[in-house]
Amino acid sequence: MHREQTDEFMEEYFGGRWIEADFISLMLQRAMGDLTEESCKQCGKCAVGCAIPIVFEGLPPYKVSTKVQSGEAKELLKSDVIWACTSCLACEERCPADMSPYEVVSVLKNLSARIGYHYPRGYRDLERNVSKFGLIQKPKAVLARSGEYFDREALGLPCLQGPTDIGKFKEALGRLSGMRVVL
Repeated sequence: MHREQTDEFMEEYFGGRWIEADFISLMLQRAMGDLTEESCKQCGKCAVGCAIPIVFEGLPPYKVSTKVQSGEAKELLKSDVIWACTSCLACEERCPADMSPYEVVSVLKNLSARIGYHYPRGYRDLERNVSKFGLIQKPKAVLARSGEYFDREALGLPCLQGPTDIGKFKEALGRLSGMRVVL
């Protein structure tokens, strides 16, 4: 993405808050690295095992990066494409040119959240559970193929515990949630 496009895009969404806009622009440029249409051979190795082309037929991961390069970041931020990425890093492992789109997708997810665009309902559920219990979900029994339920103790696993001081934990989460960062 050219610097002029990035500045114009950031100005539109952040209304002149240039410290943040510059930081996000820098992160996006850093994630894009040396990626050019010529450096990515579009071999498709990044798509092997990737959820993006499974959910969005015909859209291999490298297309996310090329869309950002061609100034289509806004469309990606408004779509569910970036949220299909499971952060498995298969693209990073498989890319022979070391031009993985993972970092670009990660920056786009954070930018989308900071702008206030939608993000999957499941993320909100995770936020609520972490805030309430200090864990993504309360530990529960799992169903085996045999039809039996096993809890952590029956499987020989240690008991999961949330934060010792849930008040302090919630306070820290409140400060973090103001930043709207998606990991």
